[in-house]
Amino acid sequence: MQRKTLVISSIVYLALIILMIGCAKKYNYATDEPFVIATSYSAGPDDYRNMYDRNISIDQDGNLVLYTTGNSDIVLGDDVPMLEVQLDEEQVIEVEDVIQEQKFLSLRDDVSTPSEDGGYGYVTVNLEKKSKEVGGLNPDNPQFIEVHRYIFSLVDDDDFKKWKEEVEEYIWEMNSLRTNEKTDYHEEEPFLILSLERYWGGSSQNVYYHNILIDLDGNLVVSADESAYEYIEDDGTDSENRVQDVYARTIEMQVDDKKLKKLQELIQMHFWKLNESITNSDGGNKRESITVQLTDEAKRVRGSDPDHHRFLAIRDEIIDILDEEAYEAWEEEVNEDLWEKNELNSNKKTDYSEDEPFLILNMEEKISEESIYRYYHQVSINMDGKLVLAAEMGLGVEIDDDAPVIEKQLNENELEKVKELIEAHFWKLEDFNYGASGERQMDEIIIHLTDDTIGVRSNNPDDDKFLSIRNEVINLIDEDARKAWEKEIEKHISE
Repeated sequence: MQRKTLVISSIVYLALIILMIGCAKKYNYATDEPFVIATSYSAGPDDYRNMYDRNISIDQDGNLVLYTTGNSDIVLGDDVPMLEVQLDEEQVIEVEDVIQEQKFLSLRDDVSTPSEDGGYGYVTVNLEKKSKEVGGLNPDNPQFIEVHRYIFSLVDDDDFKKWKEEVEEYIWEMNSLRTNEKTDYHEEEPFLILSLERYWGGSSQNVYYHNILIDLDGNLVVSADESAYEYIEDDGTDSENRVQDVYARTIEMQVDDKKLKKLQELIQMHFWKLNESITNSDGGNKRESITVQLTDEAKRVRGSDPDHHRFLAIRDEIIDILDEEAYEAWEEEVNEDLWEKNELNSNKKTDYSEDEPFLILNMEEKISEESIYRYYHQVSINMDGKLVLAAEMGLGVEIDDDAPVIEKQLNENELEKVKELIEAHFWKLEDFNYGASGERQMDEIIIHLTDDTIGVRSNNPDDDKFLSIRNEVINLIDEDARKAWEKEIEKHISE
């Protein structure tokens, strides 16, 4: 009986092993064609130059090809740009393993997420005797996403970006039916407009625009306006009513024929190849736009701190035409004027909070030169003149409630000096001041008003306005007492 049981157990065990071996059997990938193709494309609507597919194919010899087949509305020739990359044997095996590890053949064919926009993604795996395609609109299956992501990660980001630019320019060259009519510039309106977003008073909430307009007679006008200049719409609305100047004085100058021709050449060379929206890989802050007006149409290209070389070629040429000193002086006048005009709430700028410190200075400190851990020296001052120097927690550092502090009572003159410096400098500071040294240690000045709180940060500040406030606050504390306190804090943290 025992022997019979043992035989049965052995058969079951053997069957399980065979089953496991069968389940772990490698996919029999195709050898006479790419064994995998990953595809992505936009669901639209978008500029026609963006409505093309991106395909990556990989074969058993490690030939990776990035290419596009366009779509039914885009004309492509045999010379459409493609990118070829040679993968080594280990990379090919890794692709095969990723496909199998994610159980690709077991995935359902449609992994779409219901949506009206977004993008499509597909992966096709070719085996010796069959093929399987998985994908859809905004796929949400994690196994599919991992396979798709891994294949696209095999192409260097910079190479991919360069290929995209080449494809989009190629599509424009092949599909722009009005190429020869792009020099029919508007004769009654400025044919070229550059709009640059600017901040006054140092705050990103205080936005206005420099609008630089150039007409066919070479008349150039720089104005400061509430919004970017808008070109003529089909309804014929008078563009002069579209923007409201925020500063009366403009810069006016004459562009000579040589420079005017150079601008038109740059427009022909670069502008029509640009998408209407430019994305900055680093995000960007201030908006910029270039508008070209023809007799029958107009196009505007815009983005936040656009970094596309074609956009920059035109923008920088326009800026170079201006007299640098005159332009900077005018901008300073505009900022001063805006500051004065908007000082209607000046009383509120000194309406400091009575319930909490009206001034806080935070200074980031390292535990040591080699350490990544940081904490803060915090100086706070309230309206009664009470100053407190304390340590505040930061990255990887906890500060207990019983940590040592320095307290000091300011006299009336000391308190008034701090307020005067705030009123003279703080409100003119940018939200963030990048120190030229590029260090990462952060200083911050925070002002608490009765109905608002405003903070300005800086990595090793080099702005005199910021430094005047920070240094005045630091100098209110006896240097020897501060150094002794720093040693106590370091000891407290290490315990």
